[in-house]
Amino acid sequence: MVELYNLSITERKDDRFGRMVTSKSRNENNLTKTAVAHRTDLNPVILKASMDILKQIAIEEVCNGASVTFGLGYFGHLVKRTS
Repeated sequence: MVELYNLSITERKDDRFGRMVTSKSRNENNLTKTAVAHRTDLNPVILKASMDILKQIAIEEVCNGASVTFGLGYFGHLVKRTS
């Protein structure tokens, strides 16, 4: 569900912004169980191990200066500009 709020920083009176309202919380175990339920050919242990491997690789890449798009998130470093 999305709640709409007035966007008071613009001159238009019909400008709004939305904020997601969450009613549930899910973790990797919940998501793994759901994926297995949708696709019976997936093994939950291998699926979880694969996610863990990809997460560790993403962390290493960010630590080495890369920006990484991983699932619903984008991770990277702030670039400080010098004049």
